[in-house]
Amino acid sequence: MAYLRPLCFLFFLSLFMIAVSSDSSHAITVSEENEISREFMRYVRQNYPIIEDPEIAGYIQKLGDRILSTYPPQPFKYRFYVIKNEVYNAFAGPGAQIFIHSGLFEALENEAELAGILGHEIAHSTCRHISQNIDRSGKIGLGTLAGVAAGIFLGMYGDPAAGSALTVGALAGSQTLALSYSREDEMQADHEGLTRLYALGYSGHGLLNALGKIRSRQWFGQEQIPDYLTTHPSLESRIGYIQNWMDSRSLPGKPPVRDDFDFHLIKTRLKALYGPIEENRREFGRVLEKKPDDIFATYGLGILLARSGKMDEAIEYLKKTLEKRAFHLSIIKTLGKVYFDAGLYVHARGVFEGALAVVPQDWECNLYLGRIYTETGDYDKAIDLLKPLVAEERGDAMIFYALGDLYARKGMLLESYYHLGLYYRQRLDLRNALIQFERALKITRDPEMKKKIEDIIRDIRGEEQKEKKAEKKSGRLHGVMPDQNRTLSLDVMEGLL
Repeated sequence: MAYLRPLCFLFFLSLFMIAVSSDSSHAITVSEENEISREFMRYVRQNYPIIEDPEIAGYIQKLGDRILSTYPPQPFKYRFYVIKNEVYNAFAGPGAQIFIHSGLFEALENEAELAGILGHEIAHSTCRHISQNIDRSGKIGLGTLAGVAAGIFLGMYGDPAAGSALTVGALAGSQTLALSYSREDEMQADHEGLTRLYALGYSGHGLLNALGKIRSRQWFGQEQIPDYLTTHPSLESRIGYIQNWMDSRSLPGKPPVRDDFDFHLIKTRLKALYGPIEENRREFGRVLEKKPDDIFATYGLGILLARSGKMDEAIEYLKKTLEKRAFHLSIIKTLGKVYFDAGLYVHARGVFEGALAVVPQDWECNLYLGRIYTETGDYDKAIDLLKPLVAEERGDAMIFYALGDLYARKGMLLESYYHLGLYYRQRLDLRNALIQFERALKITRDPEMKKKIEDIIRDIRGEEQKEKKAEKKSGRLHGVMPDQNRTLSLDVMEGLL
């Protein structure tokens, strides 16, 4: 089965939406959906390994923003995420949170296919299909939804036959249609998404090709699970509709010539950073045997060597990559990060200072340059670079880690504990966050700071209680997920590449 996304997100939502009115005579408000979205994201981050790499996350956000530029102002702030999972899947969550699984991303061949997937998901959000589904799901009991989710997780991570049987059994006699997008919703999302993509010069072939790939990797066969449980029902009919839609239209003007370099670079980075090292090393090696100058295989091998701790070799491969594309910021930063992780701070500083001469406002270059100054003992310069980054509200936890480390080295323990607390809280490590804030509370003498920390501690304890209640209601379903699928590698979290 192709997509099961509303089944997934509606289960997540059901755990937190008790306060939302069960009166389905009108759609929930934007404010209510934003509140649900915050709880939904907390659950997702606790249970799914979201890829935090700034280059990968930044690329997909930029592409999503480009599609959104064809829309009038929206009531939500759209965020785009890549989930580390081999399933061919993508879905839209409440409050304009858009997700694509890494398996589907890696299967796509060009930016047009990725744009087709994102365009469709964006359309579901702009058309408020999600808020309508939330309302319709209000009459379905938590026990039923828990059974559905158990079936989904079993099918996703273990036994598809058992998972599908449990899912179908749980839904017997309930309001099953409320869990999936209607065919009208799907047609509207396809129509709206394609219209916006056409405005940017993309044809519909990208979406068609992407749907073909999804069809080739359906989770379950149609004989195992009924059509009403598919979140994109009748892929064949959708593909036929899209083809007819395209046949009746032509692109406005001559289609622009698109450079897919960034798409292929990010796809290579995704495989090299998060995929199996040996398997990808062999794949990149085979490519280089046939095409010794292939820039993507060279780049990928450089990242894999760095992951393996072979920093000298990694640097040589990344230098070769940079020779082929001398001013590409992503490649420059990758080389600078490897220098940093290798402890070659003078070389790293030269790389990042050179990059900032071209792009002075690049957030990540300033972050790394600040960390370099910390490592080399120039603490004042480090503070001058790092403190302004907090105000940019990028949501990147590494700035708090960098400041916590810097303040600890300066002997400013209150500031260190406070920023490390912010770091752990943003990583949803509530236990360690609480430890850091309690340490800060013990040594602060500032009444205003004391109250601020006390409020944060109270909020964290409230969040812990919510987690415990959610676990109890869901039967600790998220424990079904294997640890290796739930946790990001520490080398990425601490700054490698």
